[in-house]
Amino acid sequence: MFQMSLGSKELFHSNFLQWVSTEYRQEFEKLFEQLSGEKNLGKFDKCTRETKHIDLTLDYENATIFIENKIKSIATKLQLEKYSKTVLEQKKKTNSTKTICLFLGLTKPSFFDESNEFQINENVIWKYVSYKQLAGKMKDSFPNKYPNKDVIDYIEFIRHLSQLGNKLKVEPRDEFNYFGKNIEEWKDARIHDLYLKRKYQGMGLLLLPELQKLGINVEFGEDWIRTEKYTAEKKCFIKHSFNRGERGTLTLDYRINNKWTISIQLEGNTYRHCLLFAQTEKIQDSLKNNILKTAEGMKNSCWFDYSLKNRWGNLSLVKGAGTQKPQFNRYFTKRKDHQELFLCRYVQLEDKTVGEIVDVFVEDFKYIVSNEECFKTMLEGKP
Repeated sequence: MFQMSLGSKELFHSNFLQWVSTEYRQEFEKLFEQLSGEKNLGKFDKCTRETKHIDLTLDYENATIFIENKIKSIATKLQLEKYSKTVLEQKKKTNSTKTICLFLGLTKPSFFDESNEFQINENVIWKYVSYKQLAGKMKDSFPNKYPNKDVIDYIEFIRHLSQLGNKLKVEPRDEFNYFGKNIEEWKDARIHDLYLKRKYQGMGLLLLPELQKLGINVEFGEDWIRTEKYTAEKKCFIKHSFNRGERGTLTLDYRINNKWTISIQLEGNTYRHCLLFAQTEKIQDSLKNNILKTAEGMKNSCWFDYSLKNRWGNLSLVKGAGTQKPQFNRYFTKRKDHQELFLCRYVQLEDKTVGEIVDVFVEDFKYIVSNEECFKTMLEGKP
């Protein structure tokens, strides 16, 4: 069962539940009546996979249940708001008198209330259902007289999975150790991608309200194109990912104009200050050299100060092209719709708590905001 789930964790669970709906219709009908907490749903009709990005849609005689399933990540408000639009669109196409939205996950998102609900509007309310609840209700709905070992194994599997969910929570007091040998046991279990995605997303969710306190609109967890038109209302983004080097990443992007972005990035325990240049046209070698000169010129003006020993410790820990006279590392990337030149200097962060890491992000974010005019002056019309 565990091996079957490794290929695509969320898809596996949705597919398995759909299979149960066809093999054990009466038990499935009872199961989701209990999980939804709703009565008089009527006779169960069918379970549909991936309807307009909604993981599962359950059609009953008197109701429709929409289920969003998250294993690798934590749902954001923006995601559920988008899914809610789909729910309302689908509702118009059915004759159901009742619409029920369930969010199935390992941990409850922080924006759900004490009654485990998140209300989008008067028509859409999401209810949180844990995998622990799913395991318990499945056990009640499928008496032992049913011999299918797959169902029995699945119940045990998600019961253990729900216990794992407690280890994926992120608190400010936690030791920041999501890298190196500390994640070997998760690699051995082949679920380190799940672990790292959840941990770095959790750090991002701690960072988000701290930045919002500063009165600046911050987008969370959404992809954006670095060449899209710059607007003052949409210039700050928090992203999290699991990269090819098998390290978790948390990135805070702050756009200066259409082509330039200042970025703070944590990859593993490598903490970077980055300058990014992006354009849809090809970045020629001569342009790359000019960009590097612009970046080097900023070190003596408004770039981050690496001489603060009380913050970084020994200056030789600052990494770049060299340790004693650190310069910017350069990375060139060809994207589908644009090209990027990524320049950075970085340090290795150790012996810190998650809360201290968040504080470093906030401190540097404040520095960018307070020096925004200097950055604009240095980068306007450049290279």
